[in-house]
Amino acid sequence: MKRKRAFTLIEMMVVILILSYFLITTIPNLYHILTLASSKTCEAQVNLVNAAILQYKMEYQHYPQTLDNLIQQQSVEAEQLYCDGERIRYENFKAKKP
Repeated sequence: MKRKRAFTLIEMMVVILILSYFLITTIPNLYHILTLASSKTCEAQVNLVNAAILQYKMEYQHYPQTLDNLIQQQSVEAEQLYCDGERIRYENFKAKKP
């Protein structure tokens, strides 16, 4: 009579323990990476808007009154004026994080 080879309960628990360890150590790192990526994306957006402000200044010999002027001149798109759901601020002729 042949016996089928199967996993024992202890083997299954060891595998579950190892997988749990990997999940516990990986999830906080993923959260940190996503937060860092979001922050870097926001910085890139602000730099893009600042470049558009300087381009506007060179073209029209004055700074835009608001960031909406950049949209009207098609220097940026409306979606590019937002970081993490908040609008980029415009102070002293510079774009700043919300």
